[in-house]
Amino acid sequence: MGRRIEVEVAATDAARARGLMFRRDLADDAGMLFVWRSPQQVAFWMKNTLIPLDMIFIGADGCVVRIHENAQPGDLTHIPSLAPVIAVLEVKAGMAHRLGLRQGVCLKLPRVQDFVQPTLRGTVRGDR
Repeated sequence: MGRRIEVEVAATDAARARGLMFRRDLADDAGMLFVWRSPQQVAFWMKNTLIPLDMIFIGADGCVVRIHENAQPGDLTHIPSLAPVIAVLEVKAGMAHRLGLRQGVCLKLPRVQDFVQPTLRGTVRGDR
């Protein structure tokens, strides 16, 4: 059994736009899961984000397609998915490595179809 991450789910345009902006801390076992109803290429940035983050880009099959580690607070550089994704998991910088995440690792995600509100909670579990 892998490690669990408690996530806030950002499933609306407004929730995805705000993300983790203005937060001063994030627990090691917490994160935000950005979800879309269908796979698409996306890009993130760190505007108004106060803590360094790892971004885990997740394909429609639930597997990691890309990891961007240690995105820096306030950086306006776009961080693209490089492939269509159904979700992006943001966690505290360094956690992707500590969790053993890498390209190709598959995660157990909450059912994306269930998310219609921006502040739902769920659990992501990695199976290595």
